Amino acid sequence: MTDAKRTLPVILVHFVLGFVLCLVYAFVRSTGVDLIAPFINGYRFRSAVLLFVQYMPALQISGLLVGYALAFGKSSGGPVGRWSPELLTTLKGAFLLCLLCVSLYVVLSEGFTPYLSFRQMEVSERTEDYHDYLRVADESLRAGSLAKAEFEVNGALQIWKDSKEANFLLEKIRYEIAESGGDGTGTRGGKETADSLVIARSSGGLTVLEALDKAADSEKALDFYSAHYYAVLASRLAPDTDPNKAIALAAAARAWNLMSTGTNLARAGDDARLYGTKQSGYDAIQRFDYLKAYYIFLELQERAVPGSGTEGRS
Repeated sequence: MTDAKRTLPVILVHFVLGFVLCLVYAFVRSTGVDLIAPFINGYRFRSAVLLFVQYMPALQISGLLVGYALAFGKSSGGPVGRWSPELLTTLKGAFLLCLLCVSLYVVLSEGFTPYLSFRQMEVSERTEDYHDYLRVADESLRAGSLAKAEFEVNGALQIWKDSKEANFLLEKIRYEIAESGGDGTGTRGGKETADSLVIARSSGGLTVLEALDKAADSEKALDFYSAHYYAVLASRLAPDTDPNKAIALAAAARAWNLMSTGTNLARAGDDARLYGTKQSGYDAIQRFDYLKAYYIFLELQERAVPGSGTEGRS
């Protein structure tokens, strides 16, 4: 094992130097893809790690050869038998070193490489989304659809909040909104706002009374998350002069207060897992993580069996 102990530091030095060279190469050369500023350094670092994993077997072989050459050079140099304990100890140490290096390579290549490759693709797609948001926002501004322009530029700012280009465009849009009347209108001469645009997309064409009916039905079914959602939606759809707005706000507050009670009722009905899953989906909506919420509720819908009594609460 003495030779193996002398060889291990040499292999580690090879790995460290190899990783440093990969870092230098990744940060000196062009990324090869169009990326916005917040993603560039992370993209380069992940590229360096991927490159290091790619050349790791070569670094391992080089470290083993150089390490054992140096170790043998410092040995006594006496004759060694074919099956002598000294030879078996040396072979055992070399085998363990190879096994350790191969295990490390498998962990990196099979465990980290797929995730890093996915992240590389993800930041590239988010960069494209950022440019698309700005392009659509600029086109909407030129067409006079200020609400849509503000909505799109806010999407770009969610990707890169410190973007000078996006913030400048947002200020320009808000200036145009102020020039068009300064009363929160979203189009030149119109009444559409960015908030109303979001509400229109999420309401699916519901009226105030229909949303209130859905909230009441959900409350009767002990589905307080849906009751709160439809009540809030009704309050947003209703104008300030509509008395249904106060009713909707009261229903939303009642549903919110009943959420904790609903958890207890679900436990009493041996339905805690279903209620907990719905709570996770609702929390995702509150965090604006709509993709996660979609898959959570899609899974609930697929699990619901007609006639089992669960579809009314899912």
